[in-house]
Amino acid sequence: MNEILKAIKERRSCKSYKPDMVPDEVIEQIVEAGLFAASGMGLQSPIILAVSDKDFPVKQVVYPSKRPSRTPS
Repeated sequence: MNEILKAIKERRSCKSYKPDMVPDEVIEQIVEAGLFAASGMGLQSPIILAVSDKDFPVKQVVYPSKRPSRTPS
């Protein structure tokens, strides 16, 4: 747990990236962690986009505009 808190406290934004590709195994671990992340009482489906093509037009990705409505219990 201390390692997690240390990582959170030392987190910094990155504006430049190395040209090295991230190994597929690491991407799979990150995606798996994202699938297990909190999701608003299970009502918000995660949208995970792993892009490995440097020329992929990320700005053109269309995100869903409607959020799932909560049904009364």
